[in-house]
Amino acid sequence: MTPITENENALVDEEEFMFKEIKERGYARIITNLGSLNIELFCDKAPRACYNFIMLSKKEYYNGTIFHRKIKNFMIQGGDPTGTGRGGESYWKKDFADEFKRNLSHNERGLMSMANKGKNTNSSQFFFTFRPCTHLDNKHTIFGKIVGGKETLDKMESVPTDESDRPLQEIKIVKIITFVDPYEEYKKKLEKKLSRQIENAEKKPRGKTEKDTTTWFGTKLASSTETKDNESVGVGKYLKSATSSTFKKRNFDNDELDTEPIKKKSKATGYNFGDFSNW
Repeated sequence: MTPITENENALVDEEEFMFKEIKERGYARIITNLGSLNIELFCDKAPRACYNFIMLSKKEYYNGTIFHRKIKNFMIQGGDPTGTGRGGESYWKKDFADEFKRNLSHNERGLMSMANKGKNTNSSQFFFTFRPCTHLDNKHTIFGKIVGGKETLDKMESVPTDESDRPLQEIKIVKIITFVDPYEEYKKKLEKKLSRQIENAEKKPRGKTEKDTTTWFGTKLASSTETKDNESVGVGKYLKSATSSTFKKRNFDNDELDTEPIKKKSKATGYNFGDFSNW
């Protein structure tokens, strides 16, 4: 097991504090080769998932990645740099916890949710819903929705796929632009606050001067208490600034959604993703 340093622990504590303070939503645009999708990010409901998406986007992590899996009338999945459905990692280089909310449900088209392979295994992959699929509630973290460019989603859904649900036409993310980042705003406000604290600390009296401790005759008086020198204020920076698809009718009521592609379908009727842990 890799040891966790004191600085890493402090960083986690600072992030957890920040997540509790975020009350605003974020906004971003995913530019694909089929058009753009404007996204509202639920930073106030799923702060970790949104922060992960924003930070990876700013690192250009998703640039050039494809939507490797698409099931008409269900969903389209992407976010894996390997394009296999088995890759990708979070901003923290490790899986992070689910964030389920009672008032968030997979009850409409255009929702953005985290793909995973089981409980608390979120990384970089995500999907957009093509229709309500509430059986995914409390299994996948909803962290945003499409608020503009729904015609692009229509184009994406119309792309044909092979037997393994892989789009026959490449659907690629060109780049992602973040318009509103509540986390960056929080960091800026925190930095200003800490700067003011430092300034105020530096303005405090430094104790008696030589003039105050010398008699008219030039003799220095003994001090009954030690004069305090400049007291340092322990202030840590919060975080490093952010830098920068022939549709066959299927029954999806029991389908699952994970981070690996489905195996080639048998001739058996129905469509079932199976247990997440087998993906």
